[in-house]
Amino acid sequence: RTLAFGPGWAGQSAQPGGSGRILLAGHRDTHFRFLSELRRGDTILMQSQGGSVRYRVDATEIVSEEAGWLMQRHGRDELLLLTCYPFDTPIPGGEERYLVRAVPL
Repeated sequence: RTLAFGPGWAGQSAQPGGSGRILLAGHRDTHFRFLSELRRGDTILMQSQGGSVRYRVDATEIVSEEAGWLMQRHGRDELLLLTCYPFDTPIPGGEERYLVRAVPL
């Protein structure tokens, strides 16, 4: 329901602007369309209520929709951006997700 209005924060992950693993998800054909263009080394600026944080894209990968480890708060400080994959299919959902991993600068 949240994704209809914009990217959503996975409440089981760390809070945006905090420490730990932060997971945000969005639709591949709207707000998170730009994920397909991100490359390793690109910079992302995330703004939250606590201020803004710059991240560097560390990796991109394709994962299963059932990758439960994504929700864990613990682990290194990182921002995970997740959307459905592949980008150009007209079929909604699917079993694969496109994941962008970014580390704070």
